[in-house]
Amino acid sequence: MSLPRGGDWARRHGKALAELVEHLPTDHLHGKVAATVVVTIDRDDLFRDLGVAHQDTGEDLTAGEARRLACNAGVLPVVLAGASLPLDLGRQARFFTEHQRVAVATRYDTCAAHGCDRPAAWSELHHEDPWATGGRSDLDRCVPLCGFHHRRVHDPTYEATITTDAHGIKTVRLRQREGPPG
Repeated sequence: MSLPRGGDWARRHGKALAELVEHLPTDHLHGKVAATVVVTIDRDDLFRDLGVAHQDTGEDLTAGEARRLACNAGVLPVVLAGASLPLDLGRQARFFTEHQRVAVATRYDTCAAHGCDRPAAWSELHHEDPWATGGRSDLDRCVPLCGFHHRRVHDPTYEATITTDAHGIKTVRLRQREGPPG
């Protein structure tokens, strides 16, 4: 496989890796595919070749690049709060589902911790209200956190404050406690 011409080293190698991943066989993998790419773009923009597609990693693609990716992938329409996917599972399920993970990735670019730049696609899903104490695995109670910040939220030496804006986007602010945990 030859590397694409032009661009810097990281971009060329990234494109080469993407090309490799796109051509991996999927007929003998376990229940999940090796990779999932979530791309959000307005339907009309996709077909008119206008605008950009936004990935769950925080990067943007042209509409043409998004169409090219769709040639070799299944297309999952993202329907938030629609009837086609069960996004709120209440106490029936301990873990958030893959459908919920996709929905979260369309709403967040990065980890919800204030100032963190880790892509939301790399995040772990945290229950705003702990499941162990009666919290639910509902989409509106889900907070995407990178591994580092997820560990801090559960660390008793840190205090976490979660705020939600008018659009339902959560921000987590962490502060180390001054005294013994309590």
